[in-house]
Formats: sequence, C-alpha cells, structure tokens
Amino acid sequence: MKSSLFFRLILFLVLHFTSSVYAQCTSCDIVNPVTFGNYTFPANRTVCFTQNTTLGDIILEDNAKICIAPNVTLTINTNTTTTEGYNNQIDVNGTLKFSNNPNFKSDIQLNIASTGLLENSAGFTITNSKTSIINNGTINLQNTINFAGASSKNYVENNGTINVSRFNSTNGATTVYNTGTIKLTNIIDNNASTLYINCGIIDSQASINMGGSKIINTGIFTLAGGTNDFSGASNIINFGVFNFYSTINGGTNASIYNEGLVRLSAANLNGLTLLGPKNSAKKGYFYVRQTMNPNGAKVGPNLDFIKFYSFNPDDKSSSQGENQIFSNSPIYIDANNNTTTVAGANVTYDCAPTNNCSAPMIVQINKCPDSFGNFPPDVTFCVKPASTKTGAKPSTVGISTYATNSNNFPSNIPNGYIALASKNKGLVITRVQNSAKIVDPKEGMIIYDIDAKCTKLYNGTTWHCIVRSCNE
Repeated sequence: MKSSLFFRLILFLVLHFTSSVYAQCTSCDIVNPVTFGNYTFPANRTVCFTQNTTLGDIILEDNAKICIAPNVTLTINTNTTTTEGYNNQIDVNGTLKFSNNPNFKSDIQLNIASTGLLENSAGFTITNSKTSIINNGTINLQNTINFAGASSKNYVENNGTINVSRFNSTNGATTVYNTGTIKLTNIIDNNASTLYINCGIIDSQASINMGGSKIINTGIFTLAGGTNDFSGASNIINFGVFNFYSTINGGTNASIYNEGLVRLSAANLNGLTLLGPKNSAKKGYFYVRQTMNPNGAKVGPNLDFIKFYSFNPDDKSSSQGENQIFSNSPIYIDANNNTTTVAGANVTYDCAPTNNCSAPMIVQINKCPDSFGNFPPDVTFCVKPASTKTGAKPSTVGISTYATNSNNFPSNIPNGYIALASKNKGLVITRVQNSAKIVDPKEGMIIYDIDAKCTKLYNGTTWHCIVRSCNE
C-alpha cells in the first residue's frame, strides 16, 4: 500500500512539473479578447490567442502574460507600453509580429518555442532591469537588439535561429548563450560585463567591439568586416574555429587563448597575448594571412602558426617560418608565463610537414559550457562493488512492475533506500531542454538536461551534472 501511494505521488509530481514546463497556452484566463484595435493586457492574467489578431496600441499591466498558440499570428502595429518595475511574459508558439521598435521598460521574459517566430521590421529596445529571451524557434529582426538599461541583467539563449542587424550590450550585464545559429549584418558592441558562449554558429558580416568582454567558443565564430577592437581586458577562449576575416586592434591587457583554430587576416597586436594550452598534449593553431607586428605581444605555449595567401578558400603560402608570421620576434612564454625561447614555448611554424606537431588540431571537443562558462567535468569512472554481505540493512521501500513479487521484496535487496524492479520499464525523471528553463530552482532539485545530456542537481546556487565517482 505504501509503495502504491509513493509511486502515485512520484508520478503526479513528474507529470505536473513536466506539464508546467511544456504547456502551450493551456493556463489561460482570457482567450481571444479582441481581433483588432487597441488592448490593455490586465494585471495577473494570462491572455491567449488561438486565432489571428491584429492590434494597434497595447499596454501591459503588472504580471500580464501573453501566449500565442501554434499556427496563430499576433500582429502589433503601433505602440507597446510597459512600466518600469513590472514583470511581463510572452510565450510565442505561433508568430509574433511588431511593426515598430517596442521599448520594454518592464522586466520581460520572452520564450519562443520551436514552432515560434518573432518578427520585426525594426529592432528591440530594452531599458528594464532584467530580461530573459529564450529562443528555440526563429527570430528575425531588421535592426538592433539594444540592451539600454544601465544596471540591467540580460540573458539571451538561442537554440534555434536568430537573424538580426546588431547586438548592442554596452549597458548592464549581458550573457548570450548560443547552441543554434546567429547571423548579424552589423557590429556587435559589448562591455566588460558581457559574456558570449558560442557552441553553435555566430556569423557576422561586420566586426566586434569587445569592450573588455569575454567570449568562449566551441563552435564556429566568424567576423567578416570592419575593425575588431580589443580594448581593456578583452578575452577570447577558443576551442573551436574562430575566423577574423577583418582587422584586429589588440591591447596589452587583452588575450586570445586558442586550443582550436583561429584565422587572423590582419592584426595590429599592440601587445595582445596569444595563449595556448599549458599541456603539450594539446596544441592551438593560428592561420595568418598578413605578417603581424607583435609590439610586445606574448606568445605561447604550445601553438603552431601557418602563413596563408588567402582564406575562404584557404590557400597556404609556400613560405613558412617566424619571419613570415611576425615582423620581429614576439615574447615567447611557457606554461608558467615565464619568458623562454621558441623551443621552450613549443611554438612551431607549420609543424605538420616535418612531423613536429606535439598534438593534432582538434576543433570539435563535443562539450558546451553552461551559461556561467563552466564546462562539465571530464568523465572518469571509479567503481566499487556494493555491499551484499549477510547482515546488511534491507531495503524498506520498493516499486515493482512484476505481476507478482517474492514474499520478501524489497527487503531481500540489501542496502537500498528505494528498490526498483522491472524487466521492461525504466524510471524517467523530469526532462527539460536545459537547466536555464527552470525559472525557480530549489536546492536538491534533480532534472535531466537534454542539451547537456546529463542528470543535473541544483545545489542551491548552481546546476551541476551528476557524475560517477567512488563511494568513499
């Protein structure tokens, strides 16, 4: 009886929690209030649209929520009025179209489902204190996403496709987390509180103003035009492919760490540090098109430089060597950041033809850090046998799918808190696309993170993948 009640409780919690995560316009207070004209979305109410609707001016009161069903289009033609200090949420399972540039003064949570499309012939201006944009569908904006709140905290997660003119995150603290595709036609502007994590594709036809920001790349990141400025303590950490098809202006406090492939078309290093892996079992590769003046740049350890006539397609130069890459010798450093020789730094120049590469080029590490930039731990296995000796404590709770069980189940299974018995069933815990979708995590909460491909535990501060280890 206790087992049956326990099983029903677990089933209820799993189903209830899962439905709350994936529900599509099911918890509606108001459905299709108007089909045209102006409308005020009332406070503490969820307004759902299940038919195509065109609105003029809209007002979002505090805690007003909008939900657009699949295959439904909501068009907002004129003004969007929000209030500082309010909270609003928009769930797009269909299509949301703006004809102007909405200014979100309220804290906004914008969720675009895999079936969702957000379109605007202009851009977005966001002047609130907190923004969350999670896109699993498509966003098409013909102008700028402008995070203009001076002390705002902004989070953009893209698992689908974003087409936008420009990202401006020179105000507040902004994290852009990408596992999908982001395409830009104009410049990316960052500040020292901006973090980009790219595990997918970011392709800009323009350049980036780093502004002291940090980029972690395990995918493909391309900057094709303009001048890329590395002011302040700007920092790029590359494990994938990073393409600079335009000029870099470096700085003495900035750095590029490379464990994958970086293409440099033209670079004024100005003391920019080019770092490689500390362990010679790994090596970073730089393809360089124009000879660079290091001007005090530190280089090393474990890097290889190769001269190219052109990129895209790559056309390798017939001449290689330090004098083809640098106009004068850089400052070579070892794994301890000590000045050394080129050999001591294990810096090579086209190592492959002479079989002098200490490690091959690897541009796919099959890992993606979390939204804080932390990588999941490397998988190591250490197994100790369970104690099954006589006298061990019996299990007292059991869940079974057998038609009949032995009379002493589950006590015949030692050292367990809950014993599960089945020949053809498995236990499925709550699954979410990623842990960032849990808006109110609780200490001790367990989920399966689909993107990270692991079971995660929330420790009260952060989510961490649960990994195998020895039971000491």
